Amino acid sequence: MPDSEYLIARPLLEYPPYTSLIVRPLEEEIWAAIRPLSVLTVCNNVLMERTGRRSTFVGELGLKVVACIRQADEFFWTAINADSRIAPLLHYYSMLNLAKALIYIDSPDALKNSSQLVHGITDRDRAKNPARYAFLKEVLRLQPNGVFSCLYATLTGSSLTATDIKVIDLLPLCTWIGQELSNVYGQEPNLADLSLTVYDDPAADENSSSGAMFVGAEISRHRIVGSGGRVRPLAKTLPLFMSRFRRVRSAQSDLLKFESERVHYRNQQEQDAALVSLSQLVRELRLYRAFASTGMKAHYLLPMGSNPLPEPCTMLAVMFYLGSLVRYQPHVYDHLLRTDIAYVLESFVRQVPVVFAYLMLNHLWHVEHYFEVVPRPYEHPHSETPSVAEP
Repeated sequence: MPDSEYLIARPLLEYPPYTSLIVRPLEEEIWAAIRPLSVLTVCNNVLMERTGRRSTFVGELGLKVVACIRQADEFFWTAINADSRIAPLLHYYSMLNLAKALIYIDSPDALKNSSQLVHGITDRDRAKNPARYAFLKEVLRLQPNGVFSCLYATLTGSSLTATDIKVIDLLPLCTWIGQELSNVYGQEPNLADLSLTVYDDPAADENSSSGAMFVGAEISRHRIVGSGGRVRPLAKTLPLFMSRFRRVRSAQSDLLKFESERVHYRNQQEQDAALVSLSQLVRELRLYRAFASTGMKAHYLLPMGSNPLPEPCTMLAVMFYLGSLVRYQPHVYDHLLRTDIAYVLESFVRQVPVVFAYLMLNHLWHVEHYFEVVPRPYEHPHSETPSVAEP
């Protein structure tokens, strides 16, 4: 980073933060924060604020959002208590309804056409024979129309082109099953640790309101090294990132440092616009999140490879595949649950829907929620000391 006594640094967040200390299970806290959108008056107020349109327009749209939130809520809790042989299908419909709710709120015209009210993703070969079935070769086709593509466009601001992608290539992008994936396949998550900071470099003249802003990034070196210990070609490993950042010198051997182009400003209004511009740049990186074990307080992970999917899309695609097996080929899914991959898939079905709901919560409210778990004191089962009631 350039040396300057005037350089001001602060974390860059997509949305303003909101922190909540919790004593309930995390999934209950997340859904308690989503659930107000199932109240029509609350939902309509959000829609009017987000779209800038009058109540006459948001009336039917509000009913759709409320219905989606309520269905997502019911499907989620039914799936939590369901047998592992049917849970993926129930979780998929919960996630699908949350995705539709977000699309209705942030892209209200996207689902107007009935042709868009399809999944937008297909399992190319549903006639599976367990004797010849190979999970590592399973392919999904992402289509340019449907709910999936609308979610992609809502999250990225760009259109999805028809793409074939292997399910096994999506799993290393699911951070919460990284350990399981490593244990079964010896494969690390295809994500690099990333620290982002926006720097404000005002003019040296105290009477001037001009300056420049840019984003500084630091990436953990060990995730993007080749077999010889050298950094792999960044233009191939991180093409989306490298199209927006340039590498600069780093004093630490274990960190790679980068800077975005500077956005110059001459007054407070332009400074605010510069921050919006840099926030949009960060959004375009399609960053993933990693969470501390004490709760949902995130730092960034950068997906490697060309044209990565946004994190919610990755989760939705894998859950679609598992739900499709449950629905159309239950004998194949039963077969999977008797193989080594069952360890990975059951962890995915158990953990990822909670993370997906958390990500949707942030997008639905445009607020970055942080949930910090309050540690519970250990009580010996035979202790005679009365426990203190939880607030």
